[in-house]
Amino acid sequence: MTFSLSSLFNTLLVSGVLIFLLNLVLIHKKLYLLFRVDFLCMLVCMVVLRLCLPFEFFFTKSLRSRYLMTYIQDFILLEIYGYPLYQILFLIWGIGIVIYLVKYIRKILWINRFYKKIIQNAQCFSIEDLLEKTIDSNANVYVSKLVSSPMVLGFHKSILLPDIEFDQSELENILYHELQHIKNHDILIKHMLNLLSIVYWWFPPMKKLAKNIGLILEIRVDSKVVDFSDKEKLFGYTHTLIDVQKKLTMAIDPELEKNAACLIDDQISVLEYRINYLLKEEIKRKTKFIIVIFLVCLPFLSNSIMLEPYYYDNMMEKGYGYTTEYIIENCELIHHKDGTYGLLMNGKEGSLIDPSGFIAQGIKVKEE
Repeated sequence: MTFSLSSLFNTLLVSGVLIFLLNLVLIHKKLYLLFRVDFLCMLVCMVVLRLCLPFEFFFTKSLRSRYLMTYIQDFILLEIYGYPLYQILFLIWGIGIVIYLVKYIRKILWINRFYKKIIQNAQCFSIEDLLEKTIDSNANVYVSKLVSSPMVLGFHKSILLPDIEFDQSELENILYHELQHIKNHDILIKHMLNLLSIVYWWFPPMKKLAKNIGLILEIRVDSKVVDFSDKEKLFGYTHTLIDVQKKLTMAIDPELEKNAACLIDDQISVLEYRINYLLKEEIKRKTKFIIVIFLVCLPFLSNSIMLEPYYYDNMMEKGYGYTTEYIIENCELIHHKDGTYGLLMNGKEGSLIDPSGFIAQGIKVKEE
């Protein structure tokens, strides 16, 4: 695996397109009837995998880009106070990661303290005492005035409920929903997503990706909790979502929500979307096998072609072009006594106006 500016650009380009596709599926009702929950979950996995692997691989083939990539590389190789721009940008990137990571760690510590405060001042129940049907779970349920919405907080396998009166049907739907979050390890997924967002803090589509993943996690839980064969229970579950929303008067802390799995999102539009999705019979169907295969191959396909800068020099009268990688590995610069540079290629020397880009990437330099 090789990391380069081209591989990073390719990763951001492909990931941006996939995030756009994911958002397109979620906002158009006709599309989310075509693409099921399993498709959405797999598409999310492919986007995350692509962002985690911004590298060139042994099977990657270079595609010469004479204008776009060349102009981008020329721009980031511009020197500012003697330092190439890309080094300054990477430094800013690293500083941003450290700052956001420190803030995130502090938030996690605050959440742990908040959780301890909740259980110290809450009523504790065994989940089997609250459900009529016996289930295989040893999770505890804490009822507290400090909680604004039913949720699973942090890595603690406990369910937190607000101090609000729910009827038995509502209570059961809430508990089954939160238990499914625990079984799906959704808190771990949210933490991994938060860390990825910290790494790509400057990449605008990450905010949209995080929002969409939160929605998909809720849709996945809804689809597993609901018994689609029993219309009465299905409608009862959707009514629970609506009734619980009406009973909750406090807004969920957005920072707390990032590290919790909540029954109700603070946005009414999200709740409306989940209910509409539930009431469509297509939610219980599976995506076509050929589409699933395509998604599995997507990371490899998107890595099979890499856009590379394309330079040519004035001694090549016939217009033959070479990628930067080829020039770095097979050519050398001649530093003349008058301070000018020449590019020695295949035993022939051509003039070179600005050699800084090649020097920054480690081309061999020979003094005259």
